Amino acid sequence: MHRTIAAVVLALSIAGCGFSDPKVDITKDLNNNTNCAPDVFLSGAFVYQPSLGIVDDHGTLLPVIWPSSFKIEWRSGFSGHYEVRNDAGRVVAVTGGHYRFAGTWFNGLNEFWACSDITPM
Repeated sequence: MHRTIAAVVLALSIAGCGFSDPKVDITKDLNNNTNCAPDVFLSGAFVYQPSLGIVDDHGTLLPVIWPSSFKIEWRSGFSGHYEVRNDAGRVVAVTGGHYRFAGTWFNGLNEFWACSDITPM
């Protein structure tokens, strides 16, 4: 009986059924990039540890500010996997992927404002 229940739970989690979309706190700019002039280019992994951010090629975890028109969506069936969609609905980043982020520093050097291109590497 326990194996049957475990198998059903596993099947539901793989299919993404029966579990709610986990909410993630993200920071968005309030003016949707109208004042952003990208002058910093970072390459690194887009991660969820325990919040969404970038681990740059030097191993530093950086919080990210996203454009207000971007959407962060949980990839159904995958724990901790998120997609970033631009204002046109196109997926521009997926957790675990390695990207080149164009943007600028926000509030000093504490947060990266990903206000321009995100390119897969």
